[in-house]
Amino acid sequence: MVDLKVCIGTSCHVSGAHNVIMTFQHMMEKYQLYDKVELGGTFCMGVCSGTTVAVSVNDTIYAIAPESARTFFKEHVLPLCQ
Repeated sequence: MVDLKVCIGTSCHVSGAHNVIMTFQHMMEKYQLYDKVELGGTFCMGVCSGTTVAVSVNDTIYAIAPESARTFFKEHVLPLCQ
């Protein structure tokens, strides 16, 4: 099971956390991964930048731009689901 968390704190919310969550949900549906990925929200992960959203995959933290969420999912989450 892949533990995928998206920060929903103030800075990440303003930077597009909702869009990242929606993209991840879409990708999980597209690849039928609801039994392999647990998607959740969390508060500050300590990588606030004001332009990116903090995301953790199995406790590894990344700062991603909302427009790169689809690519991020393909590169960092999908391989763990194989």
